[in-house]
Amino acid sequence: MRVSNSLSGYYRTGTSGKRVVNLGHPGVSGLRARVRAVYADPSSGDHVNTTTYSAWSSLYFTS
Repeated sequence: MRVSNSLSGYYRTGTSGKRVVNLGHPGVSGLRARVRAVYADPSSGDHVNTTTYSAWSSLYFTS
């Protein structure tokens, strides 16, 4: 089974430091996802010099 879905965007963490994102395919194994962290400092008014991106991390979901 091939599942194609693209979730793209920024998800702000909650006060606990976590965010749950539903991939939309419960019970399906073989899903792959890539995630990375972004720190954007909105107080600077300049998103070039203070925004930082982490390396990509790959996730693979199995049953």
